[in-house]
Amino acid sequence: MRSAVAVLLLAATAVSADSRPWMNAMDPVNTRVNALLAQMTSEEKINQILHLWTTFTDKAIIATYANTSVGAAYIQAISANTTCNMDLVCRTQARNNLQQSIVSSSRLGIPMTFVAETLHSVFSSAKRGARGGRRVGAENAKPVSTIFPMPNLQGASWNTSLVEQIAATVALETRAAGCDRGFSPEIQVTVDPRFGRMQENFGADPTLVAAFAVAALHGLSDGGGPSAYLENFETKIISEAKHFAAYGFGDHDGAPADVSIPLLYDVYLRPWAAYVKAGGRGAMAAHNSVNNQPCHSSKWLLTSVFREELGCRECLIGSDFDDIVNLQNVGTANVTKYPGLPGPTDASLQALSAGLDQDLGGYSYTSLTPAYAAKLVNETDLDRATANVLRTKFAAGLFDQPLTNMSHLARVHAQEHIDLARFAVANSVVLLQNTNNVLPIGPGRGLKFAVIGPNAGCPGNASYCSVSENMVGAYSPFVGPGQVVTVLDAITEYAAKTGGEVLYQEGVDINTDDVSRIPAAVQAAQQSDYVIAVMGDDTTTCGEGLDRVELDLPGSQLDLIQQVLATGKPMVIVLVSGRTATFGEGKNSKYGPWNSLVLNPASKLAIVEAWRPGEQGGPGILDVLLGNQQPVGRLAQPFPQGSAFLHTYTTPWFHLRQEDYMPNGVPRPSIDGGEYLPLWCFGHGLGYTAFNMTRVAANATMFSPNDSIRVTASYSLFAGALTGGPAETLQVYFAQLATSAQARNTRNLAGFAKEWMLSNTQDITVTFPVHDLGYTTWDAIAGTHQHVVEPGQYLLLACFSSCNCPLNTTVTITA
Repeated sequence: MRSAVAVLLLAATAVSADSRPWMNAMDPVNTRVNALLAQMTSEEKINQILHLWTTFTDKAIIATYANTSVGAAYIQAISANTTCNMDLVCRTQARNNLQQSIVSSSRLGIPMTFVAETLHSVFSSAKRGARGGRRVGAENAKPVSTIFPMPNLQGASWNTSLVEQIAATVALETRAAGCDRGFSPEIQVTVDPRFGRMQENFGADPTLVAAFAVAALHGLSDGGGPSAYLENFETKIISEAKHFAAYGFGDHDGAPADVSIPLLYDVYLRPWAAYVKAGGRGAMAAHNSVNNQPCHSSKWLLTSVFREELGCRECLIGSDFDDIVNLQNVGTANVTKYPGLPGPTDASLQALSAGLDQDLGGYSYTSLTPAYAAKLVNETDLDRATANVLRTKFAAGLFDQPLTNMSHLARVHAQEHIDLARFAVANSVVLLQNTNNVLPIGPGRGLKFAVIGPNAGCPGNASYCSVSENMVGAYSPFVGPGQVVTVLDAITEYAAKTGGEVLYQEGVDINTDDVSRIPAAVQAAQQSDYVIAVMGDDTTTCGEGLDRVELDLPGSQLDLIQQVLATGKPMVIVLVSGRTATFGEGKNSKYGPWNSLVLNPASKLAIVEAWRPGEQGGPGILDVLLGNQQPVGRLAQPFPQGSAFLHTYTTPWFHLRQEDYMPNGVPRPSIDGGEYLPLWCFGHGLGYTAFNMTRVAANATMFSPNDSIRVTASYSLFAGALTGGPAETLQVYFAQLATSAQARNTRNLAGFAKEWMLSNTQDITVTFPVHDLGYTTWDAIAGTHQHVVEPGQYLLLACFSSCNCPLNTTVTITA
């Protein structure tokens, strides 16, 4: 249902419908697209497939595109309006003024799209920060968006309803700020923590990521499909998911994905198939190549796979920044192929022909204007690209409601959004270990806390510092003073209310090997009742283009942990990080072999993974430490023993084949003594209350390929109480007991369900289609593939994690 304002505009638009039929708001989207496209010149079409970068100011846009309009502008283009500085009201009004000017001056009255980064907030006001690093001027900024946890923590929630609610809130704030399209969700499957953008992804398993892709899409964009109007022009945006395809396959940004066809379809394309089926509207092409074909010029990927096989024929496909011209750098485009024409001509023609609709940056596709005059541009390709851009504008209501209602800015950073951010943290952080029951922190007054570590908080009670940035992570807006509540802030407030005391010492840096301040931190620990050590990485060591070779916590953090553990004080390590970490990888580590630093059963040590928790990270984490909220997060990114063990047992989809197990079913150890099994497995997470799984059953024993399977597990209280909101997540994995075409992995996630445990005995049910038990076959001789569900027996495992599956049942799939 379209918004009330849009409905009221119908009468007004009807007046101009005869001369401009595309303005008839009663017509379907595609009818309007075709009517407008028929009236456009080649120049107008080409300008629609430009997406202007931050170098364009509002004045420059008007001067260049007043007569023709232009496709889109990255929202930061208005950052150059320096009279607004960081004032959200002023900036939104500036966008309205620009839109009004473009609509009234362009020949056909075509509005422009404003695009924001919507990964976990509205990234609309920073001069830096997308790729990590400190944002200039943030000390004086006012909140311009609620900053939720990054997707790596959202994924650990295993809660699709929560992710949908976060996405819906981001969409509402995005639309209120004057933007109608967002770059999100990120739905690549990321299995290698050396990759700096791990923090931007929901997880390492295709079934989990697919579920979150659908949830985020429904929150952002309502999932109506590319040719449907958004349900509400004031609260929903066009979703442009990223990055297609197999981005993050390797260990560094832009690493080529040399991947088998079965692995490509069954793992890396599975979330995309779910996104398209749920009504996805757009995609951004990835930086990398897949099987030696750059994503930005691969007709196989963009047209054959995405549009035809997955079915997103009318979806918008946009480039990533500057990646069309980058085809010249990878050697597939020739800068001198067309003498007398601009250098990017060959790259642009390749991308357009492959199926790429819009150029983010706007530098490459400008070469299509002289190329068109030289009769090099295929008219059908140009019409397709232009139509796909226009379709998003009609669907978003820009022709019917081009200006933002300024009163809606009151919705931005509303208290209910702040409360949701805190709830998301408390319901997603993962308790990795709790040796000797250090947590929860016992009730009592007068407790003395030693709060240490480089991510604990801002020295001197400052309201902003680099730790604020580390909490929110990449693709966040300017952080206003006091907007981010650190762990130090939260514990200091708690101690003040309970007559306690806080001893703060940073101890070490993240980026240096300086150990001179460790003694002061150790002294604080010795004087305390509890040590809260907030460790991890920062926005200069993890982010886009910030890849690593080793996984040990950077700097001298392990030295600090080692010396504080030696005091014998109860210690809680809180990880604020963008990637998984190790605690001394390798058999010759000076901290002990293979992470033994933190694995001593006699220690008093708890470890909590909080990822990038966002602006309410401190209170949300403290809620868990105190037991006000039980830890209910589960790992969506497993912790490997070290970087040498990636792409093995770190995720279920990379379990080695059955023939690689030893006779007792245990994977062979490495000759260095390292275990191939993860340090903490995919799906792992502890609580303060424990349940046993007592029974598992499927709703039948025989199923056809078109059926759905319901697996129900029964739980009973084993230890602890039902206070603090305990929850269990039933994870159902499957293994095909015999195949006829190819070997399969030994354990694959079929489905999951998370429920709050409200009684001592409770059932949880997971439902999934039999179709999802199938796999992709590849005929290397014929060069063809297909999805098959083979008849036979399947083992269904009811699990607490991928490494802890106490019960199972067997079902049979019929032909």
